[in-house]
Formats: sequence, structure tokens, C-alpha cells
Amino acid sequence: MLLILAVRILSPSSINRIISAEFPNPVMHPDLHAAVQQFMVHGPCDTRFHLSCRSQSSDSSCSRNFPKSLNASTRILHDGFPEYRRRGRFSGHDGDRIVTDEWVVPHNPYLLARYRCHMNIEVAGHVRSCKYIYKSVDAIMFLLQLDIDNDMMTSDELAGTA
Repeated sequence: MLLILAVRILSPSSINRIISAEFPNPVMHPDLHAAVQQFMVHGPCDTRFHLSCRSQSSDSSCSRNFPKSLNASTRILHDGFPEYRRRGRFSGHDGDRIVTDEWVVPHNPYLLARYRCHMNIEVAGHVRSCKYIYKSVDAIMFLLQLDIDNDMMTSDELAGTA
């Protein structure tokens, strides 16, 4: 899903109002904490070498660059992409392992609480990210077109008109 906001996100404080990459307080927000733990933890792959994110990389490191570093505040890097705040104040579990914010996928707390599923929410405010998004959309549309065309051919063949 691609959301285009009416107001551009230009500062770390505006990013923090929309996106979180942290475990919430389990006492104040127990349902949200449980949802982050269930849906938004990048299953620690540092000891699980069979996971696909490890096999996609030539050096067996995580292709999604987890674990992320802990940061006291969100900052916008020189290339325009954010490095999200991950203060490590609260933790969760992945099986019998304790995990911290280093393993939390960026998400919007409202959408996560509402839909209770995995949603990687990122700020894409740089021209390169827009090119990437539209390139991906074009590729998806091409694949959909191929799939539709293949279905139509199959239908024609079944009807005996091919």
C-alpha cells in the first residue's frame, strides 16, 4: 500500500509522530506491545542462518540490515533516508529470546493496532525512493498484465478458440 501524505514529512519530530521502531510501554499499552511483539519483530536472524534474509546476502549477513543500531533520536541521513529512534527502553520476546528495539520493524502504531498484521511503514521523502516506488509499481503492473494475459489465453484454449 502506498500512502501519499498531504503534508511533507521534513523533520525527525514529524517522523516520530507517524512512525515507531520501538516496543511501546507494556504497562501503558499492553495490546500494542503484544502486536509489535507478534507482527513487527524481524525474527532475530543472527543465530538463524536458514532464514531467507540471510541466504539472499553473499556474506550471510541480514539483507535487511538487522539488527539496527540503537539511537536516542531519529535523524535524517545525508541521502535523505531516516535512521529511526530506537532507544531500547522496553523489550519483547521472540520465542524464548528477549529482543529489543534493534529488531523492531518500523510501523505506525495506529495502523498496527487497527489491522493487527505486519506492515513495514517507511518515510520515503527522497527522489530516489520515489523512483524506486514507481519502478516497483510498474514491475507489479507488468506482472499483473502477464498473469491476466496468461489467464485469458488459458480461457481461450479451454473454449477451443485458440
